[in-house]
Amino acid sequence: MSYVKNGNVSIYYEAHGSGPAVLLTHGYAASARMWEPQVGPLSQKYKLILWEMRGHGRSDSPEDPAEYSEARTMEDMKL
Repeated sequence: MSYVKNGNVSIYYEAHGSGPAVLLTHGYAASARMWEPQVGPLSQKYKLILWEMRGHGRSDSPEDPAEYSEARTMEDMKL
């Protein structure tokens, strides 16, 4: 398992394959596990980066609602 920190929040991610990078983002109330069926086929051609947004899956769940802003999500994706 891999994590990256953004401030005090740990964001879970995993990487598979090689080639051009593709960031796979899950939907609301889901996690990176939703991509499991696609990882095998797509990782043969692409470097897949699966991540879990704040408050989802294995990422931290901050108590402050401001930590869930669109700006914070964009910051997390840049890491």
